[in-house]
Amino acid sequence: MKKRTVLALGISICTLALSATVLSTIAWFDGSSVLQVSNFNITLANKELKISVDNETFKEVLTKDDLMQVDKFIPVSSMFSSSWIDSKAEKPTFKKGFLADEPEKTYYVTENEYAVADKGFFSQTLYLKSDSTAYVTVDPDNIKVISDEVKNNEVADKLASKYPEMSHEEIVSNLNKVKDSLRFSLLVLDDEEEHELDDYAHYIIDPHKNGDTYLGSILDNNLDGFYDHYDGKEVLFGEAKNVSSQTLIYKDEGAHHTGKSYSVFDASTKQGVKHLDLEASMKAGLDLAKENSLSLEQTNDIQISLTSGVSKRIVLSFYLEGWDRDNTNLAMYSHFFVDFSFKLASGGEGGI
Repeated sequence: MKKRTVLALGISICTLALSATVLSTIAWFDGSSVLQVSNFNITLANKELKISVDNETFKEVLTKDDLMQVDKFIPVSSMFSSSWIDSKAEKPTFKKGFLADEPEKTYYVTENEYAVADKGFFSQTLYLKSDSTAYVTVDPDNIKVISDEVKNNEVADKLASKYPEMSHEEIVSNLNKVKDSLRFSLLVLDDEEEHELDDYAHYIIDPHKNGDTYLGSILDNNLDGFYDHYDGKEVLFGEAKNVSSQTLIYKDEGAHHTGKSYSVFDASTKQGVKHLDLEASMKAGLDLAKENSLSLEQTNDIQISLTSGVSKRIVLSFYLEGWDRDNTNLAMYSHFFVDFSFKLASGGEGGI
């Protein structure tokens, strides 16, 4: 039996470091993360497979020098992705958070208010080529996002004076959460000389998926401790449909949350402001978008066809999903490692 060919794409991220002069938060609408990347390599485990960044020079290994550089990671979002997927765009579009001293004069911030992110994430067109015709999928056993616990413990010691109300263990826990908000995006395009996009597909992989991530909520953008509000009511941010006065359900609660916040998601309702009850609103018909992501256990659904000797164009991205609630203000100090891999789908040898 022919040995199964495996395409192993290894991405290693280490020494994610904080500049000592930066004191702002990672609150994803803030955009001030300083997570920095080093040691970034893509390798192929079998000589039958090759990879390229320009569709001309194919290699068995791509190093950091071959790939785009990311100065720092800034939380972005896949929200409103159906807009570019429906038009078969050849690059993914990620959105920035809504950053303002106060929200627009409305109860709901619409798609046009969110700028397109042009930095803060890795996204590069790659070309795969094989000596055989087969299907390629991802290898969930070798996709990992791992916190660098040694580094995070060291960082926690340095943060003790900045967060005196938190224990060492609580600081470390917040540092380790950054791994849970990292996503992989895989956009499948076309073959070397064909541009019909017949195989067009887009996948998001959440390696630490634990329930649904909603791409909308009330937020404390300016970090004043209170959810943003307009004309006496809290404002809804993110992607949603069927937004109306009948589906936005408010309660006269006022100051329903107390305590210091470490996230734009965790704040208080200001006294005299009506609290937006998202659960009641969704029961009333508000359609709050969910992230369309796969867990590692669901990645067998990914099938990328390769024709012998013909390159396949894909776009690989990885980014921090801003709507993931594990994006806390302490995450900007975190260190972590990432590994990603592809393999031939089961039964992929011998044609498609």
